[in-house]
This record gives sequence, C-alpha cells and structure tokens, in this order.
Amino acid sequence: IQKEASESLVAEKLSMLMPNTEIYIGNYYPLGSSLKQMDENDIIAVCDDIIIIAEVKAGSFAYTPALTDLTAHKKSFRKLIGQADYQCVRTLEYINKCVDNVCFYTEEKNKKFEFSRNKIRKIYTMCVTVDNFNVFEAKIEKTNIFEMNKGTIAISIDDLDAYVKYFNSELCFLHYLKHRQAATRIKCLMFNDELDHLGMYISQNIYEEYVNDYKECDSFIAIGFREDLDAYFTGLYNKQLQVKKPEQNIPGYMHDILEYLEKNNVKGRVKFAEFLLDLCEDTRIEFDEAIKNRIKREKELGYITPIWVEGDFAYCEFICIPGLEKFPDEIRRKYTYANMLDRKFTKCWFINIELDIFGKIVEIRAEELDYIKHSDEGFSETDISNYLLTIKERRRHGNASNLPIAHRKKIYPNDLCPCGSGLKYKKCCGAPNKKINE
Repeated sequence: IQKEASESLVAEKLSMLMPNTEIYIGNYYPLGSSLKQMDENDIIAVCDDIIIIAEVKAGSFAYTPALTDLTAHKKSFRKLIGQADYQCVRTLEYINKCVDNVCFYTEEKNKKFEFSRNKIRKIYTMCVTVDNFNVFEAKIEKTNIFEMNKGTIAISIDDLDAYVKYFNSELCFLHYLKHRQAATRIKCLMFNDELDHLGMYISQNIYEEYVNDYKECDSFIAIGFREDLDAYFTGLYNKQLQVKKPEQNIPGYMHDILEYLEKNNVKGRVKFAEFLLDLCEDTRIEFDEAIKNRIKREKELGYITPIWVEGDFAYCEFICIPGLEKFPDEIRRKYTYANMLDRKFTKCWFINIELDIFGKIVEIRAEELDYIKHSDEGFSETDISNYLLTIKERRRHGNASNLPIAHRKKIYPNDLCPCGSGLKYKKCCGAPNKKINE
C-alpha cells in the first residue's frame, strides 16, 4: 500500500507540472527476448519527444549523525538512491536496445502502452524519495559513496512540490530539467538543496555553462542565488509580504508562442521551446522586437518579408498577417535552404507564425532544418544554388522580401484592411486621400 501511495503521489505531482503528459504507473518490461522474466519500473512519463523515467523510494533515512554512524548513512543512501538509480539505468537500457517500438506491460504480461523509440529525442532519469533529505540529495550526484548514473536527478517529494508551486508552464519546467540534468555531470558543482539549482537557473539560464567557466576550481558553491526564491516561498504562506515571484524575462510574443504550443499540444513543441528559452535575455527581446517590427513593415509594404537572424544559431521566420497572400511552403523552405547555403549554416530553425487581425497567434509551425536533408524534400543542390542567385538578383533590384512579388495579393475595396484594424480596406488605408503613415 505504501509503495502504491508513494508512486501515485509522485505521478500526481508530475501530471500537475506537465498537464499534456501521459503518465504510467507500475510498468513491466522483459529482461530478455521473452516475457518469462520481467523487471519493474515505477513511473514512465511521455511528453512529446521526451521520456521521464522515475523511480520512487519510500523509507526513513538514518536518524543518527553521519559522524558517529557513517555505515548507517551509506546504507540509507544505497537503499533510497542507489537502488532507484540502478532501476532507472535498467529501464533506460531496455528502451535504448529497442530498435523500433518500445513496449511496456502489466504485471499479468498484457501490453500496457508503447511508443516509437525513433521519435524520442531525450530521456531523463529521476530518483524521487518520499523521505526528505535534500541537503544530502543535492550532493549525492557528486559523492563517492556509490557510482550514480551520470545524468540521474535525485530529488525528494518536497522538491517536486516546490516545482509545482513555482512552475506554471510545462515547457519552462522541461527546459529547467534539461539544464538540471546537465548540472549533475559537473563534478565541482556543490549545492545545499534543490532551490540552489532553481535559483541559479533563474539567474543564469544555461547555468551549467556558467559553472563551466570555473571548471578549474575544485568546488563551486552557489551563494546568493536562492534568496529571492526563499522570500517568494515564504510569501506563499504569508500573504502580507506580497513577494514578487522571481522568474526569467519572457517577452510578449515569445510568451504567446510558448502558451500556444502548450494549449494546442503542438508536435515538436519541447524542442522548439528549448531553442527559444536557451536564448539569453537580450536575444529574447530582439526576437520579440523583430516580430513586432516585421508586422509593421508588412503592413506598409503589403507583402510578406521573411526574418533571417544568425549568430551561434540561425532562424528564418515568416510572419503572416491577414490580407497578405501566404507563400507556398515549398517556396519558404527553398528560401530558407538557400540562405543556409549562402550563410554556411548546416542547421536552421524554420518558423512560421500566422496572426489574426488583432495580432493574436492562430497557428505556429516550427522545425529545425538540416541542410544535408534538403534532397529528402525534393530540392537538389542545383535547385537551391539557382534559387540563391535569384534571391541575390532580387536584392539588387530592391525587392525587400527577396521573394517573388508576383505572389503579392491584390487588395480589393471590400477586403479587410491588411493593417489589422478590422475595417474594410476602402474605409481604412484605401480611403480617398488617406495618408500612408496613418
């Protein structure tokens, strides 16, 4: 009963953190080629292209001081964390050895659920204890008491509860989990508890890279990153304090994009969200401003003009507003591949955002293009090279869009005005003596 209650409690917390996730409790898988011998996993969570393997352990940690009873402490670690980590590794090995479909079963050996291994991009392993000893758990990934799988996250049920109280976005939580896992692999990183991880994530975002700048140090101890979090959680229980929640800046359109991805369960949403949230604060603001400026520019020109941004990454973005003709997907993709060839990028995000007359998002399609796969889409190297020459020719003739002007849609008097006002063109920008800047 204790085991079932513990697993159900952890599953409930995970479902609160990730509402669009399928969560399975008490899963069995074959140890060999047949179902004669089975091993058990506590929890599997499937979210888009992400898998979370969770093992739950209930039991009391040694109450005696480690100084006087180190043996008991080591035994508690091995029982509550070591055994759970071992079971995580076994489940992970089973998933990785499956060539195509990964099947899990009930205790009675009936098929319970399955997923395609090829569609899973990332797998997290997590050990969750019901007994709270997070001062030790925050360091257990770095101790020599036993060898933990590098990448396994050791937390308590109280830590999960803190996540639930802090995160209100499934995609933001999974982005944190990405960097929380990366932090487990940094030997010198020493935290007192889980809020140190969360505090440094809020402050530094890709915080494992921040720590790696000091990789020559024997130990890196974070001080001062969690103070605002402590005040925030205190404020949850004392409303008179009115403490503002410490969080990363996610500007307007980026926030709307993440919200749309979650509400509409968009395929590939986690990977796209990771790309957006990995951007530093200044680049996030530039991303948001680029969309706003492009909307204004397209209203002035009357046709679509793509956004190309490059740095350590590259993305090509198409913003579609009402009243302007959408370019066929084939032309958008060819345009993106041509710019990848010209700018020498092997990978680039291909982003399409459609807005309504009020500037609200009605559709998002985003994927990371790989240049070496252009032929799989029917584009030869010659096709792309020739299209690149065409683009450059248009640029020389002052075509702001670098795309075929022939696709520009004629606006008739009774059409909705492309400025987004909601009025007919003849009563708005197309009215007699109407100035362009109005």
